[in-house]
Amino acid sequence: MDTTAALPPQRPEHAGPGGRRIDWTLGDVAWGIGWFLTLFLLFPVPFVGAAAVVSGGTDTTAYYAASLIAGAGSEVGLIVVAAMFTWRKYGGGWERLGLVAPNWGTLGWGVAALVTALVLGWAYGIAIEVFGIDALVSECDDQIPREVIDSAGLMVLAGIVAIAFAPVCEEIFFRGFIFPGLLRAWGVGLGILASGLLFSVAHIGPSMHKTVIPIFIIGAVFAASYYRSGNILTPILAHLVFNSVSFAVLATVGCDDDTAALRSAHHALQAVLAR
Repeated sequence: MDTTAALPPQRPEHAGPGGRRIDWTLGDVAWGIGWFLTLFLLFPVPFVGAAAVVSGGTDTTAYYAASLIAGAGSEVGLIVVAAMFTWRKYGGGWERLGLVAPNWGTLGWGVAALVTALVLGWAYGIAIEVFGIDALVSECDDQIPREVIDSAGLMVLAGIVAIAFAPVCEEIFFRGFIFPGLLRAWGVGLGILASGLLFSVAHIGPSMHKTVIPIFIIGAVFAASYYRSGNILTPILAHLVFNSVSFAVLATVGCDDDTAALRSAHHALQAVLAR
């Protein structure tokens, strides 16, 4: 009597979010990180440098606009890199990066991730204020120049990058590609923590010491939500709404109000514009 039909389906040996097999390795992750650094540190240099020369300096509207446009191009490059070292190399399609049909669980875990990220970001800002840790206090214009905040045109461009590009591109790269590779090598817990740390460190900037902890928290929360839902749309949704709320607060209030309740908004937009 054949009893194989009664057996439950077996999870792949290297199973990631949604039970999908993870073929890519730490080596692929390392190459992906190398390409990330190239995209954000080297790719924008000629474009932004030319804008500085033509406009006559680095404090001009043309320079900031060029920086934001170059950042958007680099964000798109992250999707290309993620595809190169996953399904393009090992077979399959975009579902390997978590792009599958959503369900109610996708939405539920996305809402949970959003609420958790907002609450923890707010709590972090409050804790800094309560304990008087001035070195970690994030000022409104640490990494977002006031010229950008005070310019309607530049803020529109910044909003497009922060809301339309960053959530999709960064989630596919960091959660869809980086996190499963780390999960395969180190397990779920360490994979979540390591991916959150890489996400935080990747937001390079002169005031990175002020943003490294809150961005690490956000990255870890989004990775955990992706693992539980199995759908990359979960962290994309949470990231998109998180950035939208942060951008709306910063665009509305500007730098006139710098209370602890607005720390998460400052951190979020600094993360997008820091690179």
